[in-house]
Amino acid sequence: MRYINSTLPDNEKIILVVELHWIRKFLAWFYLIFFGIFIIGIYLFVKIMIENWTTEQAITEKRVIKKIGWIKRSTEEISLNRIEEVNFKQSIIQRLFGSGDINIRGTGGGEVRFVWIENPTQVHKTLNQLRS
Repeated sequence: MRYINSTLPDNEKIILVVELHWIRKFLAWFYLIFFGIFIIGIYLFVKIMIENWTTEQAITEKRVIKKIGWIKRSTEEISLNRIEEVNFKQSIIQRLFGSGDINIRGTGGGEVRFVWIENPTQVHKTLNQLRS
């Protein structure tokens, strides 16, 4: 959370840190073990692990923030008062493991997607409470 903490103004606090689910790390190790003899297994392992290490996601008192990347950095933000809809999606596998996806759409076409996150129902509930 170094990037998000460093960019927040003094009068804004983080309400909820949105963590990626552990299944993503498991999937990276799976690719390395079973496809590691091929270059694609090593590539997928490194790609997923770098995404896990460099992704920061949080909900503050005023906005939703997602930062991805280490060398090439990309940030997505939507003010809470600009959120038009919050969609919650959970496949059968995600439901079994307690994971899910949240898609947040803002007015004017802005969008922030939280994919394979821990406690998606808590994130959904928190967003809906802060919007009202």
